[in-house]
Amino acid sequence: MPSAKIASARLVANVLVLFSAGAWAQTNGVLREVYYNINGSAVSDLINAPAFPANPGQEFIETAFEAPSNFADTYGQRMRALLVPPLTGSYVFWIASDDNSVLYLSSDADPAHKVQIAAVTSWTNSRQWNTYPTQKSAPITLTNGFQYYIEALQKEGGGGDNLGVTWRKPGDVAPSNGAAPIPGTYLRPYGLGPPILTEQPTNVTTVEGGSAVFTVKLSHYLGAVFQWQRNSANIPNATNSTCFISPVSPADSGGAFRCSVTNTYGATNSASATLTVNPDLTRPTLTSVGSLGDPQILAVIFSEPVEAASATAPGNYSFDRGIKALNAALGTDSRTIILTTTPMATQTTYTLTVNNVRDRAAAPNAILPNTQRTFTLDLIPLDISFVRPAPEPIGPFTRRGPVIISEIM
Repeated sequence: MPSAKIASARLVANVLVLFSAGAWAQTNGVLREVYYNINGSAVSDLINAPAFPANPGQEFIETAFEAPSNFADTYGQRMRALLVPPLTGSYVFWIASDDNSVLYLSSDADPAHKVQIAAVTSWTNSRQWNTYPTQKSAPITLTNGFQYYIEALQKEGGGGDNLGVTWRKPGDVAPSNGAAPIPGTYLRPYGLGPPILTEQPTNVTTVEGGSAVFTVKLSHYLGAVFQWQRNSANIPNATNSTCFISPVSPADSGGAFRCSVTNTYGATNSASATLTVNPDLTRPTLTSVGSLGDPQILAVIFSEPVEAASATAPGNYSFDRGIKALNAALGTDSRTIILTTTPMATQTTYTLTVNNVRDRAAAPNAILPNTQRTFTLDLIPLDISFVRPAPEPIGPFTRRGPVIISEIM
C-alpha cells in the first residue's frame, strides 16, 4: 500500500480515537485492537509480538464484525465481542482476510474456553467467504439468551488487507461472496469496563525553573477521559494521560499530583505522586557570543533563563578596544540578549566582560564576576546575485530580475 494511504488511514484512525474519548457510549459492536510495526504475515507473528495482547497501538469500536480494508501495512489486529444469538439452533461461521487469520468461539462468555473454528492460511479478498474450506466452521449449536465469546486474529504483511466474519443463522442459506458480516446488533464489545490503571504516576524531584512530568497508563484507552489534579484541585487543560508542569517554582514543592480517569463504565483515581522542587544554587554562565551580521549587534547567550532587569542593563557588559554597549534587550528566548554596540571592525578579536547578570531563581544567582568571552567579527558579503539577479530573456512575466524594456513606441 502506498505510504500516503497508510498515513491517511492512521490520521483518520487517530481522529476517531480522539472523538471517542469524549463521546463514546456505544453498547453494540466489536472491539478492534491494532498492533503496529510487526513483520510477517502469519498470525503467530502477532501472537509472539511483545505488544500483544496488552499494549495495542490503537483501539476502535466497529459497528459490525469487519475491519476497514486497506488500513495499513506490517500490523496485526484482534477483534473480539460477546455474541448474542437471536435464535436457538445450528450456526455456521466464515472468516475472510488478507493475510492470515483465525477465528475462535467459546462455549460460553469466558475466553478461556475458546476453540479455533475457522482460519485463512493464505489470503482472500474482502468478503470472499468461499475460497478455502478452512474458512468455514462446522455447525455449532447456540442458545438464544446466552452470550458466547468470539475472537478473530489477523496479520497483515504488505499490500491490501481486510478482515471480516459472517455467519448462517438457523433457517438461512449459506452466504455467497460479498455477503455482509455479522451485524453489531448481535455483538457486545468484549474487554471494556471501568478504567484499569497499569502504571501509576511516580514522585518527581527537580530543580526550580525545570519541568516535571507525571504519567498514567491504562489497559484500555478507548473512551477514557483524563483530568489531572494538584492537591485535589483540577489543573486547567491537564486532560491527557501525561501531565507536564513547567517551569516549576519552590511554591510547587510538596504538591500532590493525581489523575482522575473516567469512561462509559466507571471512574477511578490514580495514586498521588509528590513533586519536590530543590532551590537553584547554580550561577548562570556565558555560553556563546556571536555577530548577527551587523557591526553593531551581538547575540549573547547564557546557560539558563536570566533576569530581565539585570540582563538588559547595558552597564553590565563591557568590551576592550574602546567598544561600548549602548543597549541590551531580550532575544527570542529568556537565555538570549541582543546587544547594540558602537561600531566594531571586521576580522578583529574582541573580549566581552559580563558582571551582575542574575538568573530567575527565587534567590537569584549572579554570574561569576568578570566572566569573559572572546569573539571575532567576521562579515561575509553576500553574492551580488542575491541582491541583483541576472537579466532574463524577454518572455512571460515570470522573471525575478530587473524589468527589461525591449522597445520604445
